[in-house]
Amino acid sequence: MKKIITAILAAAVTAGTFSTVPFTSAAGSSTYEFEDGTITSEGENKTSVIELSGADGGKAVDLKDSGDSVTVEARSENDGMQTISIRYSQPYDEGGKYQNIIVNGSSTGELFFGYTGDGKFRTATASVPLKKGSNTITVEASWGWTILDSLTVGAVQSPAASSAASSAGRANPVISRGVPAYSGKSDSAASGNDDKYYTSWNSSAEDYLAYDLSGVPAEQRKQVLAVWYNNGTYDNIGAYVNKADEPVDYVIEVNKAPGGSYPSSGWQKAAEVSGNSLSSRQHLIDMEGCNWIRMRVTKASGEKVSLNLDIHDASGGVNDSWVFFGDSITAGGMGNAYGTGFATYINQTDSTFFPAQQNGGIGGITSRDGKENIDRWLSGSPVKYVSIAYGTNDCWGNPNNTSAYYSNTKYMIDAVLKAGKIPVLPKIPYSTNPDVGSNVGYYNAVIDKLYSEYGDSLVHGPDFDEYFRNNTRGLGQDGVHPNSEGYDGMRKLWAKTMYDNVYSQLPAEDITEEPASDTPPVTVQSSGSGFHVSGQKIIDANGNELIMRGVNVPHAWFQSNTEQTLRAVAAKGCNTVRVVCEDGGSGRSTSADELRKIIGWCKENKLVCVLEVHDATGKDSISDILAAAKYWTGVKDILNENTEYVIVNIANEWVGKWDSSTWAQGYQQAIKMIRDAGIRNMLMVDAAGWGQYGTSIKEKGAEVFSSDPDKNVVYSIHFYGTAGKDAQTIKSNIDGALSAGAPVLAGEFGYYHSDGDVDEAYLMSYCDEKGLGYLAWSWKGNGGGVEYLDLVNDWDGRSLTEWGEIYFSSMKGSEISSIFTGEKAEPVTEALAEPTALKASKPGDANCDDNINIADAVAILQFVANQAKYPLGDMGELNADCDGVRGITGNDAIAVQKYDAGVITSFS
Repeated sequence: MKKIITAILAAAVTAGTFSTVPFTSAAGSSTYEFEDGTITSEGENKTSVIELSGADGGKAVDLKDSGDSVTVEARSENDGMQTISIRYSQPYDEGGKYQNIIVNGSSTGELFFGYTGDGKFRTATASVPLKKGSNTITVEASWGWTILDSLTVGAVQSPAASSAASSAGRANPVISRGVPAYSGKSDSAASGNDDKYYTSWNSSAEDYLAYDLSGVPAEQRKQVLAVWYNNGTYDNIGAYVNKADEPVDYVIEVNKAPGGSYPSSGWQKAAEVSGNSLSSRQHLIDMEGCNWIRMRVTKASGEKVSLNLDIHDASGGVNDSWVFFGDSITAGGMGNAYGTGFATYINQTDSTFFPAQQNGGIGGITSRDGKENIDRWLSGSPVKYVSIAYGTNDCWGNPNNTSAYYSNTKYMIDAVLKAGKIPVLPKIPYSTNPDVGSNVGYYNAVIDKLYSEYGDSLVHGPDFDEYFRNNTRGLGQDGVHPNSEGYDGMRKLWAKTMYDNVYSQLPAEDITEEPASDTPPVTVQSSGSGFHVSGQKIIDANGNELIMRGVNVPHAWFQSNTEQTLRAVAAKGCNTVRVVCEDGGSGRSTSADELRKIIGWCKENKLVCVLEVHDATGKDSISDILAAAKYWTGVKDILNENTEYVIVNIANEWVGKWDSSTWAQGYQQAIKMIRDAGIRNMLMVDAAGWGQYGTSIKEKGAEVFSSDPDKNVVYSIHFYGTAGKDAQTIKSNIDGALSAGAPVLAGEFGYYHSDGDVDEAYLMSYCDEKGLGYLAWSWKGNGGGVEYLDLVNDWDGRSLTEWGEIYFSSMKGSEISSIFTGEKAEPVTEALAEPTALKASKPGDANCDDNINIADAVAILQFVANQAKYPLGDMGELNADCDGVRGITGNDAIAVQKYDAGVITSFS
């Protein structure tokens, strides 16, 4: 439950820079103004066209109430998945807003619109299925209150994978974000691994920064990529060297000691550097069997050391690490400490990836300097992608130096290839300074020549010549170096171009995506004396099914009212309560004595007790979910004494972002910590996105469930104005979550909320139909403008509110758990019918017209977007599942496109 929405969400705002003037889109794309679209407005606050400084043409659409919308007609030259970018201003809510994206009448999901402040703009991007010709793209208000400026449809992604990109294989996600960090002499260790690169670990020249990775699954830390960043000049060359607090001599060490407390001994050297002159480095480290890693600095460039240290999972090799070599334009634009970095923009495009990214830019140097130093820079580095971005200083006042530029650049490309890495070459930026701008064309012609000579061995970088010709407002006073908006535009274009040319070209079989299945996977019945999972049912200790019917009780804020509340809840016919507790993150911790009393009162009133801690609500750091897990380990004896009566809801609504990957990674670590402590209770896990992102369970639920050695996890979705807005959305969330193979329930819901109306009647009816539990929010005590969610007017429950009348008159099927009645279930044995095996008639032929072409790829994408609207039929579904991985996804459409283009000749 969002107690006070804005205050909590504000803590999760991601740092970034914003544009205050409109920018022209790059080539291969088309831009459409929202004010020219069709507006639908039925809410109290009218959605309309407004005049706004900084918007394209000075106008934009102010999207207001939930259900309002604006639709534009956009053309596409091709069928298939394409990127759309929406330029917007959102000065209303520091926590951000979610809006629905509808393409050609079918929902493609929700898109996040972060806070911008007044008069400032950002861009939100999404990949959507478009058809060749005319398309309707609608932004429908879910949370509303966002100003929409323009929509850009990007160039179509090529179905053919280049040989340069095809070796990348998989991601190297960051696994150190928010884990326990230690330092011998500094209290800023946690700033070394948080998500803010403008903060850093700062200490004296002789100290260490250590991370406890014991909470990370062992298979994700067998081999790691350790990357540290300092904000100084990349190397000690050129006329503008600026160094401070940089490590000179250091070692990377690992330790097998168990997690929990910093080990003073047992450290083993894994890498060592003496005489370092660089501002960042990458190290491939063997960590198999180890729980700890540290960087121990013995000498720095001054009396202090300052850096960020990221640890990436490299168990499958180094495949997603980058270094950007270049001059002052690269130096000014490709850092990660100022504004939104390249890695973050890639992650926002596709949360599978968060690349390592070194800024190798050095002011005042030319391609000759790059040639003379690149072998030294690459020596011993495990980096995968190497950008070579020189040329501005080469051509400054010198139109006749192209031969030397060609020779130097060719040498660097060859050096990168010789080192077994992948070269990337962008175009030289246009300049309004005539000493540069008049010569850029000659040098970019050399780049075109190199593109032709190296073919697929050379990745094409962004075309900054064209970009700055169209966006001269992004250049600073000298007409050469970008201003802050221009640098941000460069990073965005880097991310977009590399996503198109590298990430989206990865072979389908290498992309780490778990396809959803229409048929829930078979799950092993968990064992134990308490509540346990059997298929998609919750079974109590007597072997009988529990279908929860109950309410949420706010013990954390009203401790003195809990006992009388539980008596009143039982009197209303409930069989379960979810009790709000605290782990200390907000200043107070629910004591062991309190827990014993709560559990005892629940037993007295024959109520199943679901315990949750509320401190991590809406937070995105893994350290917060681990703090919740640590709290439970501290009261493990109480929990284990009551496995028959207590279910542990690990944390309320952890992960405010709609981010399945972080959600899955954090919960796997938390579950491991809880089970390693010996806690055997059934565990409940809330969906991401403040509990409302059911897709997180659909995408990653099976993975999280499998990580539990007890196989005893149930999932909870919180149905408010986003997840519960209408019957179709409710059904989609529940059915999608059930596809993960574990039990699902509505852990919270209301009949209305600030993010929109809730179809509570359909939710309860559909849960009744599916045999799923539901728990209404909440008994009493709501504040912050959501007092309407109180079910009762007094703690004894003698007077019901409007919401209480609706809920208790509609609640059906509440049966007291057999743990209180003593009824034992009769053993039942059923034989499974032998399935009839069907085979695809022609893999790839999704529309069953006996041809395999782009029409089949479109049919697959439509089916993925909306199975009910675009059914394929039994044989069509068998033919569509052609990429060698079970389940129909966008990767099957890519496989068909490759087949149609002649890239492959058969399907896996």
